[in-house]
Amino acid sequence: MEYYTIISAVSSKKLDKWYAYAHTNDTTNADIFGSYLLAQLGRYGLDTREIMSQTDNGSEYIGNVKEKKGKSAFEKVLEAFGSHHRRIPPGAKTWQSDVESFHIAPSEELEPPVPTVANLNVINGNVGYTLDTGFGPLDIRADFFMYARNKVAAGAETAMGDEIALMAKYTYKETITFGATGGYWIPGKYFGEDLEPMLGGYLWTAMSF
Repeated sequence: MEYYTIISAVSSKKLDKWYAYAHTNDTTNADIFGSYLLAQLGRYGLDTREIMSQTDNGSEYIGNVKEKKGKSAFEKVLEAFGSHHRRIPPGAKTWQSDVESFHIAPSEELEPPVPTVANLNVINGNVGYTLDTGFGPLDIRADFFMYARNKVAAGAETAMGDEIALMAKYTYKETITFGATGGYWIPGKYFGEDLEPMLGGYLWTAMSF
């Protein structure tokens, strides 16, 4: 039997919910989830500088307390998007009750054996290039994503759509980073015929201390 941990986020108005499965509940998976979520929200026009991420005091979010020096890896991810981090008081679990209750629903979907951990297939192809400018690296990357459902109702379409994304990032003397990304989303037949293609993108900057 395989076991999974759930990493999730719920909007302040409880209208939007996101979750992912991971084998371990650690800072690496929290960082990945946070970066994917903020990048996706940015692609759809949200200003990530106005997003406040509230978490508990788990080490996956705040790092190792005994060895902590400066900001944790998760906090640096938020900072890269201009987002903010707020921790709940120690022991105040009710402050996260919306998230904890949300965990129940996806957990019930996982009945061993589990052939797949989510009803979603993602195929990704990418190509990247790094140019040494003499003052810092310039990274350029292009991605192509294909999304599809594993299981749908009888007669329903599985293709959720395709996405083309471009990203450029320049770090000057290991001090300040400038970045830009853009994406073009082509909805699949899973969403019907009324959803139009969408174009989104954002600019960002981060500074190292």
